[in-house]
Order: sequence, then structure tokens, then C-alpha cells
Amino acid sequence: MWGRWQSPYSGGKEPTYWSGTNQIVQQYVTTGFQTVKYAQCWVFGGVLNSMMRTIGIPSRQLFTFGSGHESPEGGVYHHYIEQKYDTNGRYLGMAHGSVWNFHSWNDIWLNSRKDNAPNGWQALDGTPQELSEGSYQMGPGALSAIISRQETYPYDIPFVVSEVDATLAQNEYNCSISSRCFFVRNIRNTTTGDLIVTSLNGTSTEQDLTWDYKPKRNDSSIRNIESISIQKRRMMEGPVINLGINMPEVVYGDHISCVAKVICLNCKHDLETDLVLDIVNVNHKGEIIRRLKTMKSSVRLLKNKEFAAVEEFVLSADDYKSLDLKDSSLTFHMSVVHYESIKSLESMTATILPPAISLIVHEKKTGVKLLKIGSQKNVKELTLNKINKPSLEVMFSFDNPMSLALKDVKFQVNTGMLKNTFDSAEKVKYENGSEKFVAKFHLLDINENMRGKKLSVIVSMTSHAIHSQSYIDLVL
Repeated sequence: MWGRWQSPYSGGKEPTYWSGTNQIVQQYVTTGFQTVKYAQCWVFGGVLNSMMRTIGIPSRQLFTFGSGHESPEGGVYHHYIEQKYDTNGRYLGMAHGSVWNFHSWNDIWLNSRKDNAPNGWQALDGTPQELSEGSYQMGPGALSAIISRQETYPYDIPFVVSEVDATLAQNEYNCSISSRCFFVRNIRNTTTGDLIVTSLNGTSTEQDLTWDYKPKRNDSSIRNIESISIQKRRMMEGPVINLGINMPEVVYGDHISCVAKVICLNCKHDLETDLVLDIVNVNHKGEIIRRLKTMKSSVRLLKNKEFAAVEEFVLSADDYKSLDLKDSSLTFHMSVVHYESIKSLESMTATILPPAISLIVHEKKTGVKLLKIGSQKNVKELTLNKINKPSLEVMFSFDNPMSLALKDVKFQVNTGMLKNTFDSAEKVKYENGSEKFVAKFHLLDINENMRGKKLSVIVSMTSHAIHSQSYIDLVL
């Protein structure tokens, strides 16, 4: 497969188009073994998972949030990535690498390695990222070597350590003196690899693999790795301020609320501070595409640390509805600024769910409505055993919540198990009236050979700026 991380996806399909390895392999074979376009990490990981299991190698696909991608200096990894902020709380970008908001690779199980490396679970990544021995490849690297940082073992152990356990330094810079920015101080250190999960085999239940890849800290939070000496020095330097932020997930088109809770731990008198929220649109590497909005509010912190200041910031839907969030995200950087110095800092990526595709299932001959769903968060199951040789019609519609017209709108229907049981997605007609798209497809008559099987129907909508999916499980 050919990887591509941003539009346009000319000459191929968007990575969100694919719903399984079968589709990809069929296209590869029917086109005379031409490279299939396009994939991103979760597609590469899914295909590699299928291939490993096909040849008898146990494999699991995992998903990492906050995955580090360090830029080595002369081929040497220092496990250090920097996030930069100016003294007014504005996010400046990253140095020494980047942090991907999400990345997927695989673990495979090996029993008899011949290179003296440890056996057991091995990290293996099908996504082309960095050159290793002259090729874009990564692994297999033993998890036992990764967690213990035995970096002389093959293969690519230092790279994986930086993905899951590099120091992520949040540093303050003074950019007001000249066109250059000068280092002021370290605000705090966190780590990459916020959360690493897989699915328990044959289920949708998450299994946490974070501590298979990195050692547990004394602190229960993997975000705080500051030493006791650093914390004591901060106490001596001045007020120690704790900041927490909360952002509930929203559906595209809703306003985004960010609530900050601030408390001073050692204030001997009331403290006047500024809460600064810097909202930036970033790509998957955390690089700034556009600075969306900076908001500021004055907050008085009381000397009695039992009382916290609470402040809410709201980003309206109109502020982000013109953005292409299919290949990017919104990051909220909140800081407490006192005398032009950052005293506390937190950041979060907004969880913006795609708007739902509404699905209605009819029995074609009788017109009886069997099921209706209107939320992409709900997976509904419909049992058809009581229906004699049903022929189903599924109608679906999508309302555009964006402030710009959608281009290149396509619906796709995948059933995974059955072939040629519906009209081709490329032939489905859709109508555009007030930015509402409507389409339908038919399942062929279900015969007795299909009884007792589960058919997962996935309806996807893609466009130039947004995509969405809805699911139905049909028990035949």
C-alpha cells in the first residue's frame, strides 16, 4: 500500500474508505498487483495484522495516543521532544521531533529468534516513517527490551522508546526582545505514550498495554515525571498553581466548552493572574496549520487553597466550521500567566465526533420499518430470523453541519462477509438539497445458507472536509 497523510488523495481512495483487508487484497490482485492507494497507520496495521495471522504468527494491532516521533541527532536518540510556549501562554510549536495524536502498529509473538534478542511480544510497524538499515521499516523489537531500554538489541528499540516514553519538555521562551526567541525556563516535563491499547481477541473490549511498554512511575499519573527536587525548587521560586481543564466530547457543529479549575497551593496572599487559552489547528504531527483563537480572562486566586477559581471558555461552532478536520485537529493550550511568566500549563485535543448518518432499514416487499438509528456512537443489532427470506432496503441520509458546501461527496456500503449483495457504492445516486444527501441500497434475498451468521453493515460518507460512519449488525 501507498501511504498518504493529507488530501488530495488523487489516483486512489482515502484511507477512511477501507473497511477491511479483503477489499485491499482484492484490489491488489484484480489490478495486476498494482500498489493500492492510500493508507494511514491504522490501515497499515490492520493489513499487517491479517497477514501475520494468515501465516500463523500471533499478532495484535495496538493504538497509541500521544505517540512520540523523535528526530535523531546523527542517528542518536536522546528520548527528548520539546513543546515551546512564549511568556504570554501562546503555543509556538515543537522541536527535536513531534508528537502524533494517534498512531497504530502491531505486536507479534516470536518464540525462537536467532539473533539473541528476547522472545515474546515484538513491536512491528508497517507504516513507513524512518529509514532503518536503508529501508522504511521498524521492528521486530522485543517489548522486554523496550521497557528496560536495552537499546543495543535489534531492531529499532531506541525509536520505539521515544514513541512511548520520551521526555516531553514544555519550555517557556521570551520572544519579545527581538525576532528570535530565547529560552527562559522549563515549565514541566511529561512523557510520550499517554495510552496504549489493543482489543481483546474476538471482542471490542479494550486491553491496556501501556505498562507493557514503559515502566510505571511512582506517581499514579504518567503525565508527571518531575523529581521531588524540582518540585521543591518550584515551591521556593514562588506560587505553585495547579490547573485542571475539562472538555466534554462534542458532535461536529456544536459549541466547544473548555472549563478551567485553578488553585494556588502556597499563596500567602490573594494573587491576580491571567488565564490564557490558545487554540490551534494542528496536523497529525502537532505542527501548527492555523492559530484559531486566543482568549484571556483575569482570575483572582485566593490565598486559602481550599477555594478554586473556575472559568469557562467557549469556542463557537462558527469559529471552526470552515476547517478541514478530516486531516487535522484542534488543540487547546491553557496556561496561568503571572507577571509575564507561565505558572501552570495544560493542553488537550478536542474530541469532535462526526455528525451521524441516519439509517432506516425496511423490509423491501412489505415496506415494514425494522430499525432506525441516528447516532454514530450506537451499534444496533437487528435479528432477522423471524423473517422468511427477507430482502432489505437501507436508506440513509446525511445533513451537512459545516458552513461551507461539501465537495466530492460519496457514500460507501460495506458488509464484510457477503459479496455483491448491494448496489455498488459508486453507482449510488445522492441528491443535494440544502446540503442534505440521501441514498439507499438493497441487500439481495437472504437464503438459508446464510442463517445464523452476523452481517455487519457499515455505511460511510466521505467528502473533501469531513467523513462519518454508521453501523448495523444483522443477525441472519
